[in-house]
Amino acid sequence: MAKKFPATKENIDKLLSNANNKIVAAADFLKLGHYNDAISRAYYAFFYAASAILIKKGYFAKTHKGVEILFEKKFIKTGEFPSGVGRWLARTRESREEADYDLWREYDKEQVKATINAAKEFVKTVENKIKFM
Repeated sequence: MAKKFPATKENIDKLLSNANNKIVAAADFLKLGHYNDAISRAYYAFFYAASAILIKKGYFAKTHKGVEILFEKKFIKTGEFPSGVGRWLARTRESREEADYDLWREYDKEQVKATINAAKEFVKTVENKIKFM
């Protein structure tokens, strides 16, 4: 997401739509037993939802790590989201990198289910918060 997005309803809706689509894709990969791919898709649900709420508030990050840091600074440290959400975002980014680049790293079904459920909860929470901003 290197291109800066203006905080338009269309852009925010697109990011949230992408987040929800990634959850569907993650669930599909889970059903197929492609656990590493499911982890990767679940991460992108977090990423797009975090990007949406950051943009809604007028913030922008050029990198994945930047989204994580900015989200932590603007939403976790302010108490708007619980600290556990920040840990999930960071952990899932790291898991996505391992799933995509470490040939020997394999996730199991339960890890994937927990990650997808956390992604669903996060996206839903972000959507609800955006409605009232």
